Amino acid sequence: MARHRQRPAGPIIGVYHYERPCGTTIWTAAWYELTPDGTRKKRSAQYSYGTPQSRYASSEAAMQAVIRRREEEEARWYCVRVIIDV
Repeated sequence: MARHRQRPAGPIIGVYHYERPCGTTIWTAAWYELTPDGTRKKRSAQYSYGTPQSRYASSEAAMQAVIRRREEEEARWYCVRVIIDV
């Protein structure tokens, strides 16, 4: 039987907060990408924060960047191309 999470993994679907085994923390965005042969492939992007090498200084800034990326990818996924033949 499948077990469900006690609380949501992130602020929106496809966005997760994760602590790596090495101790750094990241926000991850996950989405599906349509391949040319018509199948779907899972993709993701990780945004780290809080270390000198990180792109983002705070968790809030990294989370906002991940949400933006997820929304961009979701918009691309649900985009419908309409061709009108006149």
